[in-house]
Amino acid sequence: MADRVAVMRAGRLEQCAAPAELYARPATAFVAEFVGTMSRIPGVLDAERTTVAVLGRRLPVDGDPGEGDDVDVLVRPEAVRLAADDMGDARVVATAFLGAVTRVTVRLADGTDVKADLRTHEAAVLAPGSAVTVTLPDRPVLVAARRR
Repeated sequence: MADRVAVMRAGRLEQCAAPAELYARPATAFVAEFVGTMSRIPGVLDAERTTVAVLGRRLPVDGDPGEGDDVDVLVRPEAVRLAADDMGDARVVATAFLGAVTRVTVRLADGTDVKADLRTHEAAVLAPGSAVTVTLPDRPVLVAARRR
C-alpha cells in the first residue's frame, strides 16, 4: 500500500490522502463507497443543514451536505451498534462469520439494509429474525444525496 492514494472518478480527482484517512474521513460519498463497505441510512437535514435526523437521533454533518433535505447517511459497519430488543424496529436478516468479527445485516422498518460488524461472541445472540435496535455513535456523519 502506498503512503498516499489518489481516488479518481471520470478523470477527476476526488481525494488524495493516506489510506487510513481515505477510509476514516472520505471527502465524498464516492470515495467513501469506493474505499470499503458503507451502508446508506435515510436521514433528513435540519434547516441550518448542520445536523441530520437519523434513527431517531440528531447527529452533526461532516462536510458539505449538498442539495436537498432528504439525504442518506453513510456509515461503516464497524460504527453501527446493535442491541437485542424485543421492541426493536429492525430485524436481523443475515449473519456472516468472518473470524473474530461477524457481519450482521439488519433490515430497518423502511426496508433499508444496514451492515454491522460485531465481535463474534456479541453477534452470537443475534440470529436471523431477531429484533434489534440500531444506533450510531455521537460523531459527525457524511451525508449524500438520497438514492431513489
